[in-house]
Amino acid sequence: MSSSINTIEKKWAGTLHTDVLHKNLYATDASIYREKPTAVAIPKNLAELKQLVQLCLEEEIPMIPRGAGTSLAGQVVGNGLVIDTSRHFRQIKKIDTQNRFAVVESGVIRDTLNAACAPHGLLFGPETSTTNRCTMAGMVGNNSCGTRSLVFGSTRDKLHACKMILADGSHTSFGPISQAQLRVKLALPNLEGKIYRAVVDALQDPSQQKNIRSRYPKTGVTRRNHGYAFDAMLDCEPFTQGGAPFNLCRLIAGAEGTLGILTEATVALDPVLPKHQGLLCVHCHSLDQSLKSNVLALRYHPTACELIDDKILSCTEDQIAQRENRFFVHGTPMAILIVEFCEETPQALHEKMLQLKNEVLEQGLAYEAVAVHEQDDIAKVWELRKAGLGLLSNYPGDAKPIAFVEDTAVLPEDLPSYITAFNHILQKHRTEAVHYAHAGSGELHLRPAIDLKTQAGIAQFKAIAQEVAELVSEYRGCISGEHGDGRLRGYFLKSMYGETLYTLHQVIKQVCDPKNLFNPGKIVAVPPIDQQLRYAEIQPTSNLKTAFRYPKTHSWQQAAEACNGSGDCIKSTLTAGAMCPSYMATGNEKDSTRARANALREFLSHGLTTEDEEAVSDVLKLCLSCKACKRECPSNVDMAKLKSEFLHYRSKQHFNFKAFLIARYPSLAQMVQGFGKPIIHWTNLMQGLAKPLLGVHPKRSLPKIASKHPIPWADKKEGPALFVDEFTQLENPSLAFQAWEILHCLGLTPNKFPLKNSYRSAISEGQLDYAKRNINRHLNHTEPADYATIIGLEPAATYTLKDEFTTLCDPHLEEKAQQLAQKTYLLEDYLLTHCEVEMLRSKFRSTTLQHVAIHAHCHQKALGNPSGLKTLLQTLLPRTKVTVLDSGCCGMAGFFGYRNENYEVSKTIAASKLLPAIASSKPNLVLANGTSCQQQLRHIAPNIPVQHPVTFLHSLLEN
Repeated sequence: MSSSINTIEKKWAGTLHTDVLHKNLYATDASIYREKPTAVAIPKNLAELKQLVQLCLEEEIPMIPRGAGTSLAGQVVGNGLVIDTSRHFRQIKKIDTQNRFAVVESGVIRDTLNAACAPHGLLFGPETSTTNRCTMAGMVGNNSCGTRSLVFGSTRDKLHACKMILADGSHTSFGPISQAQLRVKLALPNLEGKIYRAVVDALQDPSQQKNIRSRYPKTGVTRRNHGYAFDAMLDCEPFTQGGAPFNLCRLIAGAEGTLGILTEATVALDPVLPKHQGLLCVHCHSLDQSLKSNVLALRYHPTACELIDDKILSCTEDQIAQRENRFFVHGTPMAILIVEFCEETPQALHEKMLQLKNEVLEQGLAYEAVAVHEQDDIAKVWELRKAGLGLLSNYPGDAKPIAFVEDTAVLPEDLPSYITAFNHILQKHRTEAVHYAHAGSGELHLRPAIDLKTQAGIAQFKAIAQEVAELVSEYRGCISGEHGDGRLRGYFLKSMYGETLYTLHQVIKQVCDPKNLFNPGKIVAVPPIDQQLRYAEIQPTSNLKTAFRYPKTHSWQQAAEACNGSGDCIKSTLTAGAMCPSYMATGNEKDSTRARANALREFLSHGLTTEDEEAVSDVLKLCLSCKACKRECPSNVDMAKLKSEFLHYRSKQHFNFKAFLIARYPSLAQMVQGFGKPIIHWTNLMQGLAKPLLGVHPKRSLPKIASKHPIPWADKKEGPALFVDEFTQLENPSLAFQAWEILHCLGLTPNKFPLKNSYRSAISEGQLDYAKRNINRHLNHTEPADYATIIGLEPAATYTLKDEFTTLCDPHLEEKAQQLAQKTYLLEDYLLTHCEVEMLRSKFRSTTLQHVAIHAHCHQKALGNPSGLKTLLQTLLPRTKVTVLDSGCCGMAGFFGYRNENYEVSKTIAASKLLPAIASSKPNLVLANGTSCQQQLRHIAPNIPVQHPVTFLHSLLEN
């Protein structure tokens, strides 16, 4: 096929990637499968896409259409040309508010569409857990449903019309047509006419109709997405008298790109739900109780019924972002059923929730039912529920909850007995599953824990899959409720539906795709389910000596493998949070956290090859080490740590002089500072010569070394210790004095914490041996008992002490590091938690500023409490508006923004979220506690007034 790809390279003007890196990045989705494509194509517009498809048809190159790559059954994994339309096909062509429909290109993100529809009181209803990144073509291909399918149904229900590129290269429209129009279509001499004739000929046969209605899932099973939707076509005229208009979109939805390439979709919109919303969180002592509560709850016509079991809840305890969302969890439930009601009046809402609460309690189905009404709290509950997929990757060890029988759906009233039988199968195979998601629709996501790195695990996987398929058949349910067939459940199509219906699938596929080039190996002609498994050929490198320890994942390799491909990192700037800043700036898959984890996993699991090492090096270039992924990634992938480890590994093979200098710059600058003003002045003048040596962009100015500021430290270690980090000491030593004065004014006598360098720069540059030696030396000479509290001023340095110190130091020093970490606070957090409110109010005066905005440092967002300063200021300044900006990353990230090659990306990152957030907020003052954040703002937006919070607080001290 390489010669055919060469032809594409010569004749096609679009972006084509044939390198190892992109093949690695697109070899997986969010499923258990991995197969490297022959190349990756990223067309910019419809003309490029049509030309590309035509060339592939001529050269007989298989095509794999891909959106966000979040599919769970291997739908976008295969040996062909991946066509990624998520990058450019993002135009919303029309929103018709009167007729309530939207026309969108294939790459439009669901939440982006709804943001555009919101001012009109409309929305596109199907709502997967990936709505902030999933594309409309992906939702059509998988016939996505989601949380509120009880109200909105599936994507198939909303797909009114579409445009596709067919196997003859034509760009064809499909939609609802009358009987007269159908007769015209049947007479067409082209491929379009042939498709219409094939479908009508097959489905007008009474025996075939009977076969479909008897073998497809029961009518009440609303989540039904196994095979092509011939049952949905039978509901149309001419097969059903008075039925819906004939519309091949019913067949296209759920076809997973096997019948053609979708370019445009016309989807129906719905009015937004009634504004009075509430959740009843039903706490149950058993899974069976929750499933019976679900049947009861459905009588009250809720908008959603979602389940979370104890295993998911336990994962949230260790996930930084989700810990805050556990406020509604009381006691230790085995399962919580979240029942949502949306009503026109508060009274109607209250009555429904109260009636259901009383009934579940009276029937002994729950021990508590917690009502949630506040919008912010409701959002937190749903955020925890949506994080389920990624959270499951937090399971330690190689046995992970695997997505392979997680998509089964039965009637809700059958769910209790079905789940009992399902769990009996697992017990027989000596494993267990997590249970969560769409109880109201009869579909729980069930994920048995299996080790697919072993032959025994693979055998277990195959046996469970077969037995569950047979169980679903007994209940006349559906094996593919919403996550599709792909190369996983398509394998069972013949056994579920029988030989005759399987032949019908083959016939339609053959007519639409005679050369089998549209996403082959999906739905029909699917290879065995144990081929091309992601971990089957792994060469373990867990014994590789690393600088960091990995207590939760056990190894560097498993830390990279924790990424399951769910794509939480490829969200747009419209979504809250900071992950992933480089992806937000470029929109390129290779600049996402997922891409970095994929590349690193390939490198570590396939023999540490030089080719894969270069791919990792390339993909890590734009990682800012912001740590947003450590908080926002449901799997807790700490890419900053993984990057440092890789740079450390690489430094053993390739000496990096720039990294060597950057790591030691703080120590060298401190030596200069010690010589006094003349040497400092001379050094600052000479910094221009150092810029080329360090690779600093000409438009950036290196920070000037400041003279030391004398501070009357306490002689005894009785009060709080102030950590004067290297950034503060070198660039703004007066900040430490301001902090000292604040503490002194509060009656405290701070002493100096004996750490002059956090080694943040060394860690970021992968100079881990150097950092480790110095951290060990510090810990060997420090006794945690000597310090009641340690107060930091710079988040990057302070959180290094709280985070990296604990896993980079020698094992025998870890307990010391943990004790110091627990005692360490940023100044604002210390004041908030250790000082009386009335005393604080007595020491700080008010201000004339009307609005103060806070841009928190990324490490503080990831590891701390970015709202702590807001709470403190609201306490001190009740008449001043204080907001925490959803500003993402500033783009500077220590030395990242100084580099020549990163300068433009650094500015783009700031312009993507930070600057718009400030502009829309219109504050009188921006508070930024990160040294690099202040540098970035002063460089690219010098008109924006910015201060360190300590300086601001110091200005409010009563004289």
